Amino acid sequence: MKWIRNSIYIFSVVVVIVACGVASPAPIISLTVTVVPSLTPIDPTPMKIQPTLTPIPAQIVFPSITMSPQENEKALLELLKTNGNCTSKCIGGVYPDKMSVQEAVNVMSQWGMVAINKNSVDQTYIGLKPITLYGQLIVSLALGTWTKELESIDKLVLELHGSGSYYVNKKVWQANQGALQGFRMDNILKTYGIPSYVGYDFSSISAAQMPEKGDSVEYGMSLHFEQINLHMLLSGIAYYDGTDIFLCPSKETHALYLEINPERPLKELQNVFPVTWQALTGTDLNAFYQTFTSGKVFDACVTTDLGQILTLQPSR
Repeated sequence: MKWIRNSIYIFSVVVVIVACGVASPAPIISLTVTVVPSLTPIDPTPMKIQPTLTPIPAQIVFPSITMSPQENEKALLELLKTNGNCTSKCIGGVYPDKMSVQEAVNVMSQWGMVAINKNSVDQTYIGLKPITLYGQLIVSLALGTWTKELESIDKLVLELHGSGSYYVNKKVWQANQGALQGFRMDNILKTYGIPSYVGYDFSSISAAQMPEKGDSVEYGMSLHFEQINLHMLLSGIAYYDGTDIFLCPSKETHALYLEINPERPLKELQNVFPVTWQALTGTDLNAFYQTFTSGKVFDACVTTDLGQILTLQPSR
């Protein structure tokens, strides 16, 4: 799909984090690391980490944490359940406008092992070493720091996606909705508010290749929160019953991406997701918020049909 091709740049951080386990690049920054004595294995409450070294520019203390696989999994599940109790401009308990890189590292260390890496264009990222949950769900959380290396937080990204296949099966979302509630649509909206833009991309659908009854329809949904400069991308697989297409973002097969301070401006991303919520439903963004935060939120769906989609986004 077009929006996947256009989003390759956005997802570069995930590649960086995963790739870090393959090769160890030669250090290209001056970094002093002090090892703090091992902490007691974590519980779901946030750990209070007391580094023995006061951070100065280009100096980060990585808390020494020894976690068993079970403890690491428990910590990540707490992240997925609570989103670090975020409010407003925050992901995973990290507030990029209010925290130093050191403070963000301390918060992220609650959720697992943290590592520092460079990407292909020499940008520095600090992120969790991802593990797989439920046999297929991979959680990635990372911050970019390159304007003032290791001093400023320039970008913050969380991604939930599948292993092997980018999408996570709907059975995982449905069976674990309580454990994953921090990143369910209703709680995302309650955390960040009414979005300033909601757009869809249906470029997988074309007049030349119309789906048949029972087929899956791939689509992308983009939410922009301009006041906090946050972009959310949900890529999902909807169901076509032969007449209608049902878009049910919380419970269908999907993957989720959240980014604070995206490198591509939000207005530019609107061109990638041209079908607006207003055009698709005839209602405003207040109605969008109410649709996914009222009533049976996990079952909230939007219904459309092929004719409407091809009218709003003619196949090219």
